[in-house]
Amino acid sequence: MRQDSLPVSIVQPRDGLIETPWFNAKTFTETDARRLGPDVVQVRAWLDPTKPGSSRVTMETVYRPLADPSLPDRELDRLVPSDHPVGKRVGDLITALARVYGPQLSDSTRETPFGIPGRTRWQTAFRSCCRSRIREKTVLEYRVPSTEYSTEYRENFAPVASLAHSRNPNLPPVAPLLSWTSRRTGRTLAGLAALISFGIAIYTAISQVDRVLHIYDGLWMLGGTAVATGDLCSLVWSWPRDKAIALLALVTVIASWTPLVALALRAKIPILARLKGAVFFSSADVVGVALPVGVVCLYLAVKEYRRWEVRR
Repeated sequence: MRQDSLPVSIVQPRDGLIETPWFNAKTFTETDARRLGPDVVQVRAWLDPTKPGSSRVTMETVYRPLADPSLPDRELDRLVPSDHPVGKRVGDLITALARVYGPQLSDSTRETPFGIPGRTRWQTAFRSCCRSRIREKTVLEYRVPSTEYSTEYRENFAPVASLAHSRNPNLPPVAPLLSWTSRRTGRTLAGLAALISFGIAIYTAISQVDRVLHIYDGLWMLGGTAVATGDLCSLVWSWPRDKAIALLALVTVIASWTPLVALALRAKIPILARLKGAVFFSSADVVGVALPVGVVCLYLAVKEYRRWEVRR
């Protein structure tokens, strides 16, 4: 390119990139003039590996036909017309490179009537069928995450969804906000399940209170769960969902029964006998099951996970 009077400014052999500064198309010298119109152009060239020992050379000559402050500078670049002098010189340079470094076609590598060197009709048909099936399977398995239509969704996912559906109308539609597969519906159902579970636990704990015998086992279980989960939520709030749910369920079970164990030790009663009495007199088994379910469902209803947070 330098021998052909092109003012090369960037050469990166490792990346296979060559680039000139913006230069005058008539004098072939770097210019500080405004980059507007076909008289100020830039030439870029890069290499793409094709097969072992071979590469494809791509060269382009660009100019900027207009100025638009709302767009990045690179998006304003356009290829020069076919009759542009710099474009013609770059085309001649590509032709010269192809004569010197281009592949020498032999009988085994010569282009066949099907456009593929050395490939028969059946090989071409088989490869085309496989590629079509792989492309179809990949597109059909693509799913756009159905999120609440927040700013992040409109900026990141909505263009991808519209592009995918425009290319393949058979794609399953994005789940609406209140469908059975949307995140909002799942959080609503989880909140409803948490409300029911906590309602059962609170009703059972209050209804099984015996003021004569001073049995308040259900209330003790509610208090232990409230203290433990209140301290734990701030810790697991940024955890992955599976780990947070497992730890919440485990801590809730332990915290709900710990007050009863402490009461047994204080009264010097066998722990197993004390727990059996709590199940018989206070329905502690119902409270002990409802509390972990309610805590987990409440966490799922309050904490919103996006797909990239779940998979990290």
